[in-house]
Amino acid sequence: MKRTLRTLLFLLVVSIISCKETNDSKNKQKSAPISEAEKIIPEKQISEKQQEINSDKAVSQQTTPSFTWNGKYFGTFLRLKDESADPRAWGQIKLDIHNKKAIFVIDSYVEILQKNLEVLSQSPKELKLKDPSTGKSLTITKTDQLILKGSLMESIVGEQKEYKIEKQ
Repeated sequence: MKRTLRTLLFLLVVSIISCKETNDSKNKQKSAPISEAEKIIPEKQISEKQQEINSDKAVSQQTTPSFTWNGKYFGTFLRLKDESADPRAWGQIKLDIHNKKAIFVIDSYVEILQKNLEVLSQSPKELKLKDPSTGKSLTITKTDQLILKGSLMESIVGEQKEYKIEKQ
């Protein structure tokens, strides 16, 4: 009985080892042989290739803008000056910009207003929008905050002011 167990154990070990050797040889065949020229690459060639890669990355980073104006913006403003404690005194500014078009919405207790605007010009620091029906405009300036101002807001609210908005 002990002898049969030993024989079985021996056969099991031999079969495991042979399977492992078969798998190892298959793995070795999958990788392509490396020539002697490929094994030795001078450090100078490596650094030149690395510099080329780094310069390509720098060029691609310069051409891609770091800020896009497309998106949704939100802000609030005090619509009823004497009632700042009342939530109804506050209005909401909503702006949805997509390519060369924008939808501007004012939602307050006094009025709900929606305007379709066109993008006049844009740079990484400033976006100019225009209402084609009235010719009035809005400007969003990007510093450490996004500031909205312009003749369109002045005509709605009745005073010349700047409004802080946030991109969502």
